[in-house]
Amino acid sequence: MPTMTFPALAHLSVGFPCLFDDLAMVAAMPALKELALFMEPMDQNWATAFVTTIPWPTVTNMIINRRAFKGSDELLQIDAAVLDALPHLTVLTLLSPIKWLDETAPTLVFVTHLTTSFRTLAAFSRTSLPRLVHLTFNEKGYAGHQGDTLPALPMLHTIRAQCIPPSLIEQLMRAPRLTRVRIARIDPGAGSPPPILHLEYRQGHQMWRALPTMSAKHRIADMLVIDVAHVVDADAAATEIEAVIRWAAKGAREEKEAAANKRQTKVGQSRTATAAADAGNKRPAFPALEHGHDPLLAVKCHIAAGVGAEFVDRVKGMFAELQELRVEVKVLLSC
Repeated sequence: MPTMTFPALAHLSVGFPCLFDDLAMVAAMPALKELALFMEPMDQNWATAFVTTIPWPTVTNMIINRRAFKGSDELLQIDAAVLDALPHLTVLTLLSPIKWLDETAPTLVFVTHLTTSFRTLAAFSRTSLPRLVHLTFNEKGYAGHQGDTLPALPMLHTIRAQCIPPSLIEQLMRAPRLTRVRIARIDPGAGSPPPILHLEYRQGHQMWRALPTMSAKHRIADMLVIDVAHVVDADAAATEIEAVIRWAAKGAREEKEAAANKRQTKVGQSRTATAAADAGNKRPAFPALEHGHDPLLAVKCHIAAGVGAEFVDRVKGMFAELQELRVEVKVLLSC
């Protein structure tokens, strides 16, 4: 039962779990809108922080973070039901890795804005965040796993990130309402890129325009499988697809060159290599794709039966030119 009331308090920031627990038991805050929880454990022996109650249902904007002790891998543990019990919560920021108590993720049906890490987003279920519109990743690099399963995010409109893994490209390609993409680079992180990346082509989708503008110095996949179901403008569609393939091939090439340079550094530079570096560090000339050469990138393009012959001819001609980039392409037509 609350013993104190703060009738006009709209913003609250709390730094320690014990203080927050005390406030939750004794303080009524009927006007509270913004809540920031910086859950810093008091000492090394109390390294685990919990969020198990938030008794102020008027909260609309919430930040949850914690500072772990050096060398500690303890996760901030949150009761999902506590977040789902906030009917006005629309803006949520989760800045530290979390673990849901009882392994149950919240649904958060009212949240429209989320700032978090890829690891934390992967801790949600597929049906979580059904109304999420704006997603921001707060991390500068990716350190997760390519197999992470993310929520479906059917209403996603905007995504902002310094870095995302290749596996997220697939999902963003399927986001029907995605219109604003601000992503600096694609990076597989500590793991390997996926062997196959399935890309759904929908003409005019923002991801096809945005991908070639992102930095990618690694392979995003061994093979791209592009599914083309519907095309309005054959030339524009072929141009968008070609740009993404060339961008992916460029990343694979840069990864191969970086690996070759690393091996060369380990064994010591020869006079020829030194002269080449002095002349401008020119790239090695990769031969065009020929029988017996491994491709930098493999591409399969599945074209649906309803797509016009003009697009098919345009794509076949464009793909023939890609052999100079050591890209192996197969065009498969549906009956």
